Amino acid sequence: MMNHTQKADPMKKRDLLMKLLLIVAITLGSSTFTILPKVEAANSVTTLSAVKITDKTQAIERAKQLKLLPEEEAKIEVIKYTKPIESWQIGYTVEDPTNKLVINERGFISLSAATGELLHFSEEVVVGDEACPEPCTIDSPKLPLSKATVAATKFFKSHQWKIDADWKLSDDPISEYELYRHGTGPFVKFDRTHNGIIYPSNNITISLNGWTGKVAKYYTHWSKVDFVNPKTKISASEAGRILFNAIKPTLVNHESLKEPGKFKLIYTTQGSYKLNANGKFFKGHEPINPPPPAKVKAKYPAEYAKHRLLALYDLELYYLDTTPNKAELAYRLQLKAGVPLYYQEPHPYIDAQTGEWLNFLHEPLPVKLPPASDWLIDLAAAPKDIDYKAAVVWNNELAELKNTPINSKGVILVPFREIVGKFGAKVTWEPAKKKLTATKGDVKVAITIGSKTAYINGKAHTLSAPPQTTSGVTYAPAKVIAEAFGATVNWNAESKLVLIKTDPKLPALTKQQLAQLRLQAQLRFEEKHWK
Repeated sequence: MMNHTQKADPMKKRDLLMKLLLIVAITLGSSTFTILPKVEAANSVTTLSAVKITDKTQAIERAKQLKLLPEEEAKIEVIKYTKPIESWQIGYTVEDPTNKLVINERGFISLSAATGELLHFSEEVVVGDEACPEPCTIDSPKLPLSKATVAATKFFKSHQWKIDADWKLSDDPISEYELYRHGTGPFVKFDRTHNGIIYPSNNITISLNGWTGKVAKYYTHWSKVDFVNPKTKISASEAGRILFNAIKPTLVNHESLKEPGKFKLIYTTQGSYKLNANGKFFKGHEPINPPPPAKVKAKYPAEYAKHRLLALYDLELYYLDTTPNKAELAYRLQLKAGVPLYYQEPHPYIDAQTGEWLNFLHEPLPVKLPPASDWLIDLAAAPKDIDYKAAVVWNNELAELKNTPINSKGVILVPFREIVGKFGAKVTWEPAKKKLTATKGDVKVAITIGSKTAYINGKAHTLSAPPQTTSGVTYAPAKVIAEAFGATVNWNAESKLVLIKTDPKLPALTKQQLAQLRLQAQLRFEEKHWK
């Protein structure tokens, strides 16, 4: 399955580099997407003249010239490597002056032996306490990610970083389990960018105290990389179409964690899909479409499952590591912010029999999912492909109706009780007369099943079609009824949208906004009304 949620454990990575280099090299976690100003370092790593490094002393001196070594007294270890190129690896640690068992700062610097150029820099610096302040009355840290992001961004902007680069607040999704799994507090990640395009392999991660909300430590991870930019590349819409056509939802007999031995047939996605700038899949990131389990059949349409699963993703252009010190432009599907994640599960599933969203415990999803991104509009909801008869847009937002509008001989009818209820009107029913009356304040609207005449405060008005009852629900034309309560009503034929506004100050919807509402309406139909 797509593994978007879990990054490699920073602690494990750090331990591995400690064994290899006799120091701790730092790696990072993940998190959001806002352009930040360029971070100016105390001394640019690109301004110094080239110099050949032949011994450990010269390596340390070069690191000092680059202002990468700590100002405090540090233990330094220097190792020369000959592969893949000749380089000098410098590891350093700074002990806490009051407790030598505690490390306040540690890092790893790699320099080219031929030119003295910086090849890699990783650093972990403790700036505050991670523990609950005494007396501690809270069992676990409660700092929400939103507040952590504000505090981390403030620190990020004010801190003097050793490396000058451009960064963005990362929008990588992360589960609450992953965010707090070390039992201290959340972390916020800033990804490096090149020409405005993210390169997530380089980043700065800021860890906060979950009790106090203050910065506890930060990690920096930077490498010299050749960014490969092809002369031509496919557009985002072309990339989206290639991915959309290649991906199929996968049927899986998924075992319940709560009830081992009990299985549920679900739809999910398989693989990690990445395209190069020419629209070809990178090796190892091709579509994976395994056959369905034997002797099972899904009731829920696979195409609808595909649309809804892909609606969980953004289409993103970024730099992907392809060889050491080389990154190429790539398109990927990145799970959207706001999609609920659970432990190491990639995203919610779809019940292959009912079409219901499920979490990894096979329970109904308790939260609302974010709206789909625009890249999917013409792929899943082109005007010629939409399945719903009509949808209602209320004050520029798609209305959540239990009963969808119907088309009666070319006239769109809306569920009467639901629509007048949105105005706050109360409805009475006279079965003998087949008459419904909606009342709010001094406005009274009366309709009769089968009659094209409606009465508004006793005055007759002609409806475009007579109200009718289907499956116990009364439907009526929207225009006369909504206008009686002071709203305006319009019809967008291309997207089959009934546009109702109660606030005249609201702006007119743009073509793109109407298309997005069309996509939302189609996805809702596929989820709620597919039967």
